[in-house]
Amino acid sequence: MHMTISTNEAELELRVKRTLARLGFPLVAAHSPAAGQISLNGSVPSTDDRSLLTALTKTVPGVSSVVNETIIVKPAS
Repeated sequence: MHMTISTNEAELELRVKRTLARLGFPLVAAHSPAAGQISLNGSVPSTDDRSLLTALTKTVPGVSSVVNETIIVKPAS
């Protein structure tokens, strides 16, 4: 079955991606499986960054729920 993303979901994804890139998370992927929902994937360096990522995503207009599936990967020393 072929799934299509509605214009509203695509616009929401774009808004979230732009916001996260501007705030220091350019490598985190954002997907909108349904209206108002955002799923985040990728890696962050700490649990604090993971929490911040969720909080920042919730501030984007149109986001009603966030599923943060990012993983924590400590930077190499």
